[in-house]
Amino acid sequence: MAPAEAPFRAGGCVRATVLDGFQYGYHVLIPHQCVADRSLISHQVTLFGLHAKYADVIDDQEALEYLAGCAA
Repeated sequence: MAPAEAPFRAGGCVRATVLDGFQYGYHVLIPHQCVADRSLISHQVTLFGLHAKYADVIDDQEALEYLAGCAA
């Protein structure tokens, strides 16, 4: 795995960050186009599990609109 891939892997760093955020009481959002994994099926399974318990998996455009609203 190349170092550039590490922050984007849904089953690794992203999952750990989502769990930390959830445990600290944050409402966690995951723009699904911004993360990936080694295979499509593992990516989809990981996002499904995170969405079911810990986070809202959203479209990247939704995330940008949300952030724009926070800045206003």
